[in-house]
Amino acid sequence: MSFNNLLKTIVLGINLSILNTTAIASDAPRIISLSSALTEIIYDLDLEEQLVATGNSSKYPEAAIDLPKVGSDVMPEYELILSHQPDIVLTYSDSPNFEKRLKNDGIDLIVSNPKSIPEMFADWRTILKRSQTDQEKRKIAEEKIDKAETEWHGTVKKYKDKKPKSIFIMYSMMPLKGLNDKTFVGQALQSCNVQNIFGNEKQTHFDVDKKALVRKQPDFILHSYSDETEKSHFIKSVTDILYETGLETQPKQIISVNSAIFASPTMRFMQNLTQICEHIHTTQIN
Repeated sequence: MSFNNLLKTIVLGINLSILNTTAIASDAPRIISLSSALTEIIYDLDLEEQLVATGNSSKYPEAAIDLPKVGSDVMPEYELILSHQPDIVLTYSDSPNFEKRLKNDGIDLIVSNPKSIPEMFADWRTILKRSQTDQEKRKIAEEKIDKAETEWHGTVKKYKDKKPKSIFIMYSMMPLKGLNDKTFVGQALQSCNVQNIFGNEKQTHFDVDKKALVRKQPDFILHSYSDETEKSHFIKSVTDILYETGLETQPKQIISVNSAIFASPTMRFMQNLTQICEHIHTTQIN
């Protein structure tokens, strides 16, 4: 074979390889996310190239802001969804009518609203299995999930024999509301041997009995804030409100978490959980 013919053969092989890669990529399911947390998970699992649109709440990571929007997460505009020709729609809210409409249009619905960390890992694996057709990319993402799960088991093991610490999970300041142990964050905090002082409340979100709060004297108070630039203001407001109820706290007893991370089953939450557990079990309360 002459050099020119050999060169043509190599170039043809490269072109066919590129065409094959493009065909594989075009076969990847097109995804719409109707949850800010699920959008973040899409990026966590390296599925962002398949994400064609999101609900209005998706603002993290920054790349998600510029994606087309299909309206409210809870009540999206169905025609907008169809216009993006998705294969999969992710949501945290189960709606039989919505699922039926999607099914009739040949669209798969994945509902993810985990109430515990094991459920969260199971949901991540379900999303990955049904969304990622590239075996090599799936393997990389599976390893990422496995690593996060192993680290979580390490956290559980690290604190299981530690003296339990008590915590009040503040859901809102005005009115003062708390979260019980049936919520995702309530379950997650049990990973580091923490006892929620209102864990047995019947309602997941409830008005706090202020006298009971003072009587129980939690070691720590966990709350969320919405604006990073106003974090110190939020902390002062929490301290003031607790003081008004009769509960005096030290600054180191207040654990602040960004509301975009608070109770969201994402990699960022897991990273923050490790820090929260460390703070709880290394901070000395006078």
